[in-house]
Amino acid sequence: MESSSKLGKARKGRRNRLSHLPEPIIYHILSFLDTKLAVQTSVLSRSWRCAWKHVAVLDLNTASFERYSRFERFGDKVMSLRYPLSLRKVCFVDEEIMHKRRDHPLFERVIEHAFSHDAQHVVIELEHELELEENFDFSRLFCSVTNSSNVKTLELRWVKLDYKSEFSGFRSLTTLNLYCCWLDAGDVFSDSNFPCLKNLAIEKCECFCYTGCISGLHLLSLKLLPVPFEQLEVCAPKLKFLSFCTNEVSQELSKLSLPSLEHAEVGGYFPFGLRDIREQHLISLFHDLHNVKSLTLHSQTVKVLSRISGVLEQQPAPFTRLTYLKLFSRSYNVPFEVVNYFRKGSPSDELQIEFVDERE
Repeated sequence: MESSSKLGKARKGRRNRLSHLPEPIIYHILSFLDTKLAVQTSVLSRSWRCAWKHVAVLDLNTASFERYSRFERFGDKVMSLRYPLSLRKVCFVDEEIMHKRRDHPLFERVIEHAFSHDAQHVVIELEHELELEENFDFSRLFCSVTNSSNVKTLELRWVKLDYKSEFSGFRSLTTLNLYCCWLDAGDVFSDSNFPCLKNLAIEKCECFCYTGCISGLHLLSLKLLPVPFEQLEVCAPKLKFLSFCTNEVSQELSKLSLPSLEHAEVGGYFPFGLRDIREQHLISLFHDLHNVKSLTLHSQTVKVLSRISGVLEQQPAPFTRLTYLKLFSRSYNVPFEVVNYFRKGSPSDELQIEFVDERE
């Protein structure tokens, strides 16, 4: 009996500690859960019953539901019951269900709810197995963003974008991440559309145009993995970090204006053919990157440089501030001429060179 009494008191103590947590801490804890789990916590304690209505995160994932109809009813009910507070983050993920429908009313309502409640961070991930013509055209929702000046970060995955739409609603956007998206224009990434953009990442995207242009007075970080255009111009006077790779020998960065660049990462796939083009592109590229202090070259780029080591030996040193060089290759696989090409233009003989074996 005594042990049972102690056990009962211990359980009651745990319940009391849970009930007496400060409300801001409860809201913070729930912000790390998807919305379905956050709602389910209402059974834990009386003080938690309506806590999910205060959470500044709306995270809806179709994987948490067996049927889309249940997911749709849940989403609508949550948006109608939560308190009319500003949202910090909205995440909508469809992994397997939504592509079976030709219309997506809940998705549109969630996005409109996010923009109308001043969401600062928006993440959209749609079904990755969709064919291009079946994928949802997110761009027609941009017209509802005209008053959402608080959107700071936007992440889109597996989304089709028609850039004929208006972008004036993203005037405060500082971070834009696009993953496996379909783009139909190459001149949208400019100050006229995103005047405050600081970070831009375009990964595994396809673009239906030959040339692209990226410009930004405040752009600090740019990732192009790979470059989605055959020719690309980049003008970013404050850019500090550039990471890119190419997947076609014909691709090139035709014009780079990056006076403040400090670190660059270069990778890509270079076929054995068209040797003269490879040489021309790489040598021209290094001259455009002459201001960098730190340079990382991945294995495919190192292999191409090794094949043209004799050409590099005759080239003037392009780098004037280089202090750190990282090569994804074993040291004995890199000819002396390649290393010397980077060393001879550095401000001192103390250029730090790191060799990394990708197999490790």
